[in-house]
Amino acid sequence: MGGIAVDGQGNIYIDDTNNGRIRKICAGQVSTFAGRATKGFVDGDTSVAEFLNPNALLFDMQGNMFVADNGNYCIRKVTPSGEVSTIAGSTAGYMDGEGADAKFNYPVGLAIDGQGNVYVADAMNNRVRKISFE
Repeated sequence: MGGIAVDGQGNIYIDDTNNGRIRKICAGQVSTFAGRATKGFVDGDTSVAEFLNPNALLFDMQGNMFVADNGNYCIRKVTPSGEVSTIAGSTAGYMDGEGADAKFNYPVGLAIDGQGNVYVADAMNNRVRKISFE
């Protein structure tokens, strides 16, 4: 476990890194928010999406959750409607670029600024990287 985030309604989300899932705590009840028993890499609805070592979480002002999926070397987005997509990254390495052209090597932390830019702690590349949505 490495990340925890709180949404606009006060629900708590925890990355269950070793199980490839994101858990939600609402009114004292724990449930699986996203991810499945099978660890891997699948985009889609939260009920079919797969993660490999989700390690950091954050919410933007629109209620989107961002996930550093360090086992898949990418940053994923979960919309308020429950759609998981990959916004940056593909394979291990270091490369600036858009979408799958970007490469990370063990993203472990996330932060967001007032303009909605997401910052990624890219651990094995010893860098902080910026994802902008302009």
